[in-house]
Amino acid sequence: APHPQDAGGELVVRVIEGKDFAKMDGRRGLSDPYVKIKLQEAKFQTAVIQGSLNPRWNQTFKFQLDDNPYDDEIECEVLDWDAEGEDDTMGEFTIPLTRELLHQARHRETGDEAISYSQRELWVDLQGEDDLGRAAKGQVCFRFEVRNEPPTLQRCIPQKFAKRMCQCHPLPSLLPESS
Repeated sequence: APHPQDAGGELVVRVIEGKDFAKMDGRRGLSDPYVKIKLQEAKFQTAVIQGSLNPRWNQTFKFQLDDNPYDDEIECEVLDWDAEGEDDTMGEFTIPLTRELLHQARHRETGDEAISYSQRELWVDLQGEDDLGRAAKGQVCFRFEVRNEPPTLQRCIPQKFAKRMCQCHPLPSLLPESS
């Protein structure tokens, strides 16, 4: 069973860059790569970076985590955009949502729990074959962050109910104090 801190929340996935991709366009000796990313039913894709074997996307996508995220994995496919015809697969891979990955992705700022951005980054090798029948080549760098919903129900609940429901401190008044 997942640790209660790992259940739910928002997984923020930043597709940072790729490196050492294969040349897919014979004429130019380059590629026009982009990444398709999927978690459960949510699907996104990066912009196409034209004429690059080392693209830099630096794009962020947000996914909702369910109550048992360890059953899930992020599915990714790197493709070469073609002006005519279908885009070519350059490789694919999956990233399982492990306890370690989610723990490192949690936003922590206190003492020993501090986790640097470099620890939240992950380079993943392309797997499989490209559409030219060659072994997939290259890597993609990701950065992960998990943002939890606030632990109390204060946002939309009137103050007189919030204290009773979550046994928390009273909400600060939004009205200026009168003297």
